[in-house]
Amino acid sequence: MLVFETLIATLVPLPDVDHAMHPFLHHRSILTHSILVPGCLALVLSRLWFMKPLCALFLAATAIHLLSDALSPSIGYGAVWLPPGANVSLGGASPWWLGVNGLVCAIAAIRVMNASWRTELVAAMFICAAVYGLANEQSVASAAFIIGVLLICAGLAWAKGWLSQNPKVKFSALKVTRDDRLRNAKFHAETVAMKRKEAKLEAERIKAEASAAWARRSWFSRTFIRIGRMFRMIWYSLRAGVYVCLWAIQNPKKTLGSTAAIALVVVSLYFLGASVPETAEGVASATGRGALVALKTGAEAVGGGVWVLHSSGGYILNRGGKYVGGTLRSAPP
Repeated sequence: MLVFETLIATLVPLPDVDHAMHPFLHHRSILTHSILVPGCLALVLSRLWFMKPLCALFLAATAIHLLSDALSPSIGYGAVWLPPGANVSLGGASPWWLGVNGLVCAIAAIRVMNASWRTELVAAMFICAAVYGLANEQSVASAAFIIGVLLICAGLAWAKGWLSQNPKVKFSALKVTRDDRLRNAKFHAETVAMKRKEAKLEAERIKAEASAAWARRSWFSRTFIRIGRMFRMIWYSLRAGVYVCLWAIQNPKKTLGSTAAIALVVVSLYFLGASVPETAEGVASATGRGALVALKTGAEAVGGGVWVLHSSGGYILNRGGKYVGGTLRSAPP
């Protein structure tokens, strides 16, 4: 649990990486403040058993971050903003977006985690949620809200049978299993280390023999071999390209489906950005009063990154995509 808590606390700030990508991404971008990134990583990497815990911890950290952001006012940097190309936010729908994505991230974290560690993960999530809400957000309501949502997720996991419903019996059986696993793992590690040592010695011997044989060759022979290696690399590259093309032809449904899905997402996002009007009135008609308030405070403020509307409702100086401490005020200068 201590390891889980430490890793979750380390990963919680990751959704705010959009700060470093300013102005390409607006703060609280819909790309980073959603299940998109951790969900995609879990789909790809969770098939490897040793990556499952990391994927689950990333999902858990994202869930805590999104749930804590759900209580912020939906104005300025407190709202969720659409992808690059669209200068509009979700407005009043931002808390719902953050809350639903946080809930899904928490459930996915429990589901992805190895079955024997799910109870420890849930307990670590509760502790991190309380600490994050009280220390970072400085709000009892935030901590209570995150824990409440996590309780719902834990209840769903319990109903689905993902968590142990008889801790005493399961714990005693699990303890014996873990002892056996430790002994087997130790023996396996020693065997693997010995085989690796033997393989390393054999590789060093082969390398030394090859170096001696290479040194005995003439300059012409070495040049001829280098040219042959270059052509072999080109040939292997061509074969790989042909293999990929043949696979695409033999699997048309997978190829067309994945290509169409990626193209649809990219085209729709940029079409959405291109179709958004640039005037304050047009943005207001598209997104409502929240966007109009953000723009009427000064297009130079939001666009130029000088004085921006903070999620607390005040204005704060922004330099290079980062807040300047001590500059929060009720109105811009």
